Parts: sequence; structure tokens; C-alpha cells
Amino acid sequence: AFETEPRRGADAHYAFALALHMNGERHEAIDCYRRALELDPGLEEARNNLAVVLRELGKVNEAVAVVESTAGLAADPRQMMNLANLRADEGRHDEAEALYRRALAATPDDFALLNNLGGLLAKQKREEEALALLDRAAAQNPESADLWYNRGRALAGLRRDDEACAAYRK
Repeated sequence: AFETEPRRGADAHYAFALALHMNGERHEAIDCYRRALELDPGLEEARNNLAVVLRELGKVNEAVAVVESTAGLAADPRQMMNLANLRADEGRHDEAEALYRRALAATPDDFALLNNLGGLLAKQKREEEALALLDRAAAQNPESADLWYNRGRALAGLRRDDEACAAYRK
């Protein structure tokens, strides 16, 4: 049935890949994401998630190749964020920051972008800038452990130790 109905087949492979990925079966998920993309090369959600799982497995070069093969990379904030995450993993912080900022220009209230850029800036000892972004992110998702870790790191860098400890406890 997959071969006679490629679009439906791609969707089925993509759905199965998501389930595998969420279940921690990353290697199997990679195979299903790739099959979905063989059946429908325009299925950008599959390409996005394939890059995410490759990054999770430490296969940064493969993940970069997947993201860079995205036809709409320049117009897709989610793909820009993926590439920014990969660039940050590689220690290419200036490139990562530029990509995060381009993506934020298109989607200024995106929690993940605000949090990721805030975390990057905190890591670079640009704590005040980081806190401004992390405050915006906290307004959207105050339950995020990653957010509070990033916020704690920024506050610790400013020697606001009591506040940093409180952030880390959340």
C-alpha cells in the first residue's frame, strides 16, 4: 500500500518514526524518517525531526547535512533553529546567534528560540541580554526545566547567587 500511495505512505512512515523517536528508539526512527523522505521529499516535518534525532545521537555532521538540504531553510524558523543548535554544538556561536536572531525576527515569541538564544548568551557571559530573552520565554512556559537552568546560569554569572539557586531549584 505504501508504494501505490506515496503521500499516504510517507505520512505513515513519518507517524511511525515519531512514535519510535518518542519511545527512545532513535536508530529505528532514523530509518523511518528517511523512508518517509524517500516517499515524499517535501515532507519538511520529517526532515526537521530527522535532524533532531541525529543531533541527539551526536551525529552533528549528518544533522547539518539534513538541515542544509532543506529547500526552505531561509524561510523556515524551525529549520533555522535546528541549524543554530547544531552550530552551537560545534562551538560556532556567532553563526548560531545570527541564525537564532533571524528565526526570532520571523517568530518573535517562539519559546524554544528565546530559550535557546538566552542559553547561548548566558554561556557566552552576556548575562543581561540572556535574562531579557529568558524573561520573555518564562512568560510563555514557566515550567520548563531548561529555561530555569539557563536563567540560573545567567544569574550566577551576574553573581546574583540567591536568585540563581532559586532558579536551579525550579
